[in-house]
Amino acid sequence: MSASSPPVRGVLDTSTVIRLGRLSDPALLPAEPLITAITLAELSVGPLVAGDERERAARQAHLQQAEADFDALPFDAAAARAFGQVAASLRRAERKTATRAYDAMTAATALSNDLPVYTCNPADYAGIDDLQVVTMPEPGGPSRRDNSRRAREGGEWRFPAWQFDPAGSDGLVPGFSDALRALQIPSELARIAWFVSKSASLGGVTRLDSLKAGAIDEVLAEARAASPA
Repeated sequence: MSASSPPVRGVLDTSTVIRLGRLSDPALLPAEPLITAITLAELSVGPLVAGDERERAARQAHLQQAEADFDALPFDAAAARAFGQVAASLRRAERKTATRAYDAMTAATALSNDLPVYTCNPADYAGIDDLQVVTMPEPGGPSRRDNSRRAREGGEWRFPAWQFDPAGSDGLVPGFSDALRALQIPSELARIAWFVSKSASLGGVTRLDSLKAGAIDEVLAEARAASPA
């Protein structure tokens, strides 16, 4: 697989899903990103163990957004069989399956569907035979506030690096600020996910890439259509 030709389909693990809005290069993602039922299980735990109401609400919104945006692959009989292979691989690598059971089950689901795993934590999948792992660079970006969007993780606000463009009149990708104002979606995370989600009406590319390509009017029209009446 070349860097310029990512797989058409791929599994985003939980580490990638929770950082989705902050990925520095969403173009590395597969054209059809999928998640597993294991990630939904992990995200479901979040609201139940949150330290305060604000964090609980944020984690609940994150879970609901994942449910709305992705098709979850089940942990079915084929995945259960593949789990045996994963467990054996980890045993040979002298790693305990129980230490990261979620990761082992995610790997088994990906293997049973012959799909790569996209992760920000590749070490979680070290030693698993036949599993294709695509490492997503850890997010990072400038600390500016003006018109930019930010996501809250672990009590800390972080800024998606992909929105910044020195050539833009306001330092952001041209059209980003206008689209953001037009996009009246209440959830902070949902707004971020909207920009990095692929749109069929825009040729199957993300709204962010469409803005970079100069399709500002088209993205603005989508933003207005996506907003509540």
